[in-house]
Amino acid sequence: MGSSWIIVAFILVLFAVFRYVFPEKNAKYSAEKNINTLSKKYRKFDLVMIPIAFLFLIGYTAVIGFMLHFISELRFLVFKQEGIFIKPEFGMWMLPGFFIGALFYTGTFNKIVDRHWKSDADEYRAYYNLKYHIGFDWWKALRWITLGAFIIGAVIALFMADSYAYFQKDKLVLNPVFSLGKKEFAYQDLAIIAEVSHFKAPNGNIVFHPHYVLQFQNGFRWSSRWDGFQGFQSEAQNKQLIDFLLEKTDMTLAKYDLME
Repeated sequence: MGSSWIIVAFILVLFAVFRYVFPEKNAKYSAEKNINTLSKKYRKFDLVMIPIAFLFLIGYTAVIGFMLHFISELRFLVFKQEGIFIKPEFGMWMLPGFFIGALFYTGTFNKIVDRHWKSDADEYRAYYNLKYHIGFDWWKALRWITLGAFIIGAVIALFMADSYAYFQKDKLVLNPVFSLGKKEFAYQDLAIIAEVSHFKAPNGNIVFHPHYVLQFQNGFRWSSRWDGFQGFQSEAQNKQLIDFLLEKTDMTLAKYDLME
C-alpha cells in the first residue's frame, strides 16, 4: 500500500473516532439560525481570516523554529568541533516549529473570534460545525488535534536537539535523528563508503537522489540523505566529508544504484 493511501486511511479512521467520541449532536456550541443565514453573516469574516490565519501559522512556525534552533546551538557549544561536525540545519527546525506552532495558532484564532464577534462568538463556532458538517464537534476535536501536534513537535525537537555526526581525528561519533543514544566507531570499523544514486521511497518507488552511505562492520549504516549536511552547500560539504573519510581509511569509494 502506498504512503498516500496510508495517510488517507489514517484520516478516515481519525474522523471515525472523533464522530464516536465527539458526536455532533453533543456539540458544545449550537445556533438557532439555519446555515444559509449564518453563511451570509460570517462568510466575509471567513474570507478575510484565510490569509490572516495562514500568516499567523507561518509566523509561529518561523518564530518557534528559530527559538528551537537557537537553543540547539547553545547545546552544541559543549563540543569542541575540532573535526567535521554535522548538526541539524536551521531550516529543519521549521518542522517541529510547525507542529508546536499549531497550538499557539489555534489559541490566537480563538482570541480573534472572541474579540471580533463578542457575544456572537459561540454562534460563529456553531456555524463552523454546520458549515463543514463533518459529523463531530470540530472545536472539541481541535483541542486534541493541536495537543497531539504539540507533543509530536516536542518529540521531534528533542530528538533533533540530540542529533549530530562528529568526525574527529581518531574516531566517529554518530547520533542520527530518532536514534537512542550516540554510537562511537574507530575509522577501522568502516566496511563500505558508498555513493548511492537512488533510494526506495515509502510508497515503493525508486527515486533518483544521489547521497552517501557509510556501512560499518557491525551492520550499522549512516546516510547523508538523513543525517548529512542539508543546507545550500550540502552537496559540496558531503563530498568534502567523504574525501576526508577516504583519506583517513585508504578505502575506495564504492558506487551503487541502490542499497537495500
